[in-house]
Amino acid sequence: MIEKLKYFYLLFFLLNICVATDIKVNYNVERNYNSFEECGVDNQPVCTSLEDASNRAILLSKTNTSNNIIIISDINGSTPVSLGNLYNYCGKLYIKSGSDTVYINIDGWNSTQQPFLNIEEPDQPNSTYSCTSQRYFYLQYINFINWDQTIAKININQETNLTSTNNSKSFALYFNRVNIYSSSSILMVYPKNLGQIYNARFTTVHFISTLGYNLKSSSSLFAPGSVTDYVPPIYVVGGFINRGMNIDNGTFLSTPFVFIQGGEINIPTQTMSNNNFSVNPFILSISSLVTLKLLIFKNNQLSTFIYLYDCNGATLFNFEYENTTQTPFYHRNKYLGLEYEDSFAVIKKSHVEIKDCLQSTLSLNSIENFLVFVENSSLSFAFREISSLISPNYFLKTESSSVSLSGLDLSNSDTPIIGSNSSIFFLNPFTFTNESFCGCQNCSYYLGETIHDNTNYPCGSNPTDTPTDTPTDTPTDTPTDTPTDTPTDTPTESPTTETSTQKPTQTPVPTSTATPNSPKSSRSRNIAIITSVLGIASIGSLIIFSFIYKRHKNNKYISNSQLHNHDKISSNDSVLNDGTCIAVADEDEKAVSPTIDISVVAYEQEYEDFAQLERL
Repeated sequence: MIEKLKYFYLLFFLLNICVATDIKVNYNVERNYNSFEECGVDNQPVCTSLEDASNRAILLSKTNTSNNIIIISDINGSTPVSLGNLYNYCGKLYIKSGSDTVYINIDGWNSTQQPFLNIEEPDQPNSTYSCTSQRYFYLQYINFINWDQTIAKININQETNLTSTNNSKSFALYFNRVNIYSSSSILMVYPKNLGQIYNARFTTVHFISTLGYNLKSSSSLFAPGSVTDYVPPIYVVGGFINRGMNIDNGTFLSTPFVFIQGGEINIPTQTMSNNNFSVNPFILSISSLVTLKLLIFKNNQLSTFIYLYDCNGATLFNFEYENTTQTPFYHRNKYLGLEYEDSFAVIKKSHVEIKDCLQSTLSLNSIENFLVFVENSSLSFAFREISSLISPNYFLKTESSSVSLSGLDLSNSDTPIIGSNSSIFFLNPFTFTNESFCGCQNCSYYLGETIHDNTNYPCGSNPTDTPTDTPTDTPTDTPTDTPTDTPTDTPTESPTTETSTQKPTQTPVPTSTATPNSPKSSRSRNIAIITSVLGIASIGSLIIFSFIYKRHKNNKYISNSQLHNHDKISSNDSVLNDGTCIAVADEDEKAVSPTIDISVVAYEQEYEDFAQLERL
């Protein structure tokens, strides 16, 4: 008898705590009550608006009726539809169709002023009702159609105590068996207390068996704090996204699909089919904890799958791709201050683990940009295999980062790794080649913990190649024409001079055993030598010509003087005589060798120099 009483008391307790009150709504009946306190319950008239029904639910929650259900039977699509502000509701609230097998349609084409479900903390003090329990809101068996206004919005002072157990600020929203058609703004979680570190688990959103079809980027609602960037379908700051919704036939030309900042996202499984993401990432995450497990992409146009910025603790693994094609990349500058990159995955200032991210063996994929772009980050990359997703382009671009690679076969890419100032760790044996090193400037390569010596791999040629081997295909231009040229030689070269890299068929001089100079340097040296010779010859010619001319004038002057003064000298019996003067003139003539034509010699020397220049 005592055991039976125990069971009776337990049953009585469960019935009391699980009591639920139905609140009925029908937009197509006449209003037959004065205020919301008089509608929806028991024998009262049905409520004729969702806002009346939600106010009735708030009133009932204050009287300790913990579970309330708003049952929607019919909604007039020409009337704006909104539940109003449910911040003061305390307990669990279900908004659902009257049948678990028939979905109710809620058309939002005329609902342009307010979200369907709004949880907004009032700014006025003492205007809220104290609630000590966690608040739950369930949307079930509903088809949302044509919603450009936000379907669900949470705007509260979010919890900043990371160890708090106070449920008064705890909100949970569930999309359970919901379909969303031709809409652009599904969810917005935006805190009133901006600039804080939030306890994301106190504001959670769950997507369970939810489908989005023909979704798009908004063209009317701007993201909070922006006047240029529109809000994406899912926008969360300081909250937790648990699970994801499957999307089909969407077009996202101006925004990512998911934007999350200062929060957490966990998607165990999700399927994306027939979508065009243009150059926008599927997920853009800032300062958030990201865990993505089984994501399946089929027949999508996609340039960037995920963009991680300042994310400490991101785990990505088990993704499948079928017929995924890359949208031709163009620089759209930025989204909310972040510049896009030409990469399938973008990782900046983050710590990320990627495991079996591309394990699918399905073909017909075409990802032609970088597979992963890493900047100021640490990345752990582990795979069992990479299928034919990658076209022959670069596998990894790393800037000032630490990258650990395991289980990867990079032999299909000519230059698998490019970038600069990074440490690359291979956890499995890897065949090192010039292409492994030369694409990454000032990078260190390790096999396990041992640094790999790359001194035998000069960039630009293989160790056994001749110095005139054709240059490598690395995207960063090296400053030299051949492996033996030093970078200090290049500033003196004329930018208009044709370089040897434009003539890959040119062969080296076989007789040279020393380190060869480039043809450009030899030509410049020969021209300088010829110019010097011509200059010296010209100066010498001028000196000799001046000397001959001066002597000639002196000789002529002496001869004229002798003829003019001969009679005078004889008549005056001067001590000077013509024999002495003639002797001096004879000695001068002998000094300059009057039998050789100096002008002819100078001309012949100049002709020989010019002929040598012509031959060069």
